[in-house]
Order: sequence, then structure tokens, then C-alpha cells
Amino acid sequence: MGVAAVASGPAGLGANLARLPKNRRSKRAAEKRAPKLEENPKSTLLIRGLTTSGVITELLRDLYIVKKPFAKHFARKNEIRPFEDASSLEFFSLKNDASLFAFGSHSKKRPHNLVLGRMFDHQMLDMCELGITNFQGLAAFAKTARPKEISSRPLMIFDGDGFEHNDNLSKLRSLLLDFFRGAPADKVNLRGIDHAIVCTAVGGETVTLRTYSIGLKKVRRSARRTYSPIHTHRHHHT
Repeated sequence: MGVAAVASGPAGLGANLARLPKNRRSKRAAEKRAPKLEENPKSTLLIRGLTTSGVITELLRDLYIVKKPFAKHFARKNEIRPFEDASSLEFFSLKNDASLFAFGSHSKKRPHNLVLGRMFDHQMLDMCELGITNFQGLAAFAKTARPKEISSRPLMIFDGDGFEHNDNLSKLRSLLLDFFRGAPADKVNLRGIDHAIVCTAVGGETVTLRTYSIGLKKVRRSARRTYSPIHTHRHHHT
């Protein structure tokens, strides 16, 4: 993926010439995209459509806070229709070496619309389209919630039979796990688990998603620490 081969030479003769990087920046980019024994953590692109709402703008900003440093938030609006033409998303994926994206838009027919998707080899793999309602962002709990540590990872909890028996909800669960799983690790520091994401299938294809802060408490008799959920950060239906 990092080196492209092209055919050249006189008729009847074939020669494969590698397209070598022209400078150090191109070389670093090629090395970053090259296959590895252990792949890089999955990065996420957060993209706004031409028309967005305050809800979508705040949601994308919150997702960036939760996902960073493995995320890039696009400041400019983009004319993209993911289900009609995915070429722009695939281009952004290749350019930024990102395999996940969240695309937000707003219209009369599709208010507060969020599309989550993932790529394989920078080609569209699958997508889920969500309609956001009853949204409360991180800012609403700024005074009570503990700040998220950089590179921390969440506990993921899925509650409800819908995630087992509904194909769309099963795909959504798989997407959300990819979005928030973080970098692979053999061991986890308890201090690096500072929030939990609870997804509940409440009927039909409606899902509530809430995030909770996690506090660590010392126990006098031993070195054990226990988790203590504090205040909901975010609540929306999809």
C-alpha cells in the first residue's frame, strides 16, 4: 500500500518500477501506511456536511474529545453523500491513513443525522445511519464529570436482546466497538479506564447511549481499587 508499481518499457518488454518517495515527508507517509506485524491504532475522521445543526456540531466535537489522539476533526464543511458516492470519504481515508469516520449533517428529511462507517484498505466496508435525539453533550456535565485522560479507553457495555437478534443493531455494536476499542494492549492500567459507554436497545431499532465517569477509590485493607460511576455525560437515541 505504501509503494505503487507501474509498467514501463518498450513493447513486448515489461519492467516494474517502484514509485519512490520524493522527500522525507513522503517517505514517512509511505512507511506509516506500509503493512506491519502490529497495525497502528485505528484513527477516526470527524466530518461535517454542508448543512449541520448545533446538535451535530457538538456531537462531533465530543467524539473528537473522546477519541483523541486517534482522531482528526475537519473544520471545513464538505459536500458528501455517503450512501450515494463514497469516493470523497475513501480519499480522505487514504490521505489521513484513517479507517473509521463519523459524518454529520442536518436536513428537514434527516434531522441531526450521523453516519458511522469504516474502511478496509481505504475502501468503504460498511456504514450505519443514525438519527440523534435527546442529546446532552459533555459540556452539560463539565462541573461534575472527571476529565478524560488522553489515550484512555472505555468500558463498553451493550444491554438488550436487540444487539443479538437484529442485524442492524449487531452491525452498530460492531462499529461502536471498533470506534472506541483503542490500541491493542496485553495489560491495562486501571487509571487508563476512566469512563464507561453503556448502549441499551430499548425497543425496535432505538438505542440509548450514555457515558459515565469512573473514579478509583482506595481500600484500606488492601491495594484494591473499585470503580464508581459518576454522572451521565451524554444521552441520545439512535
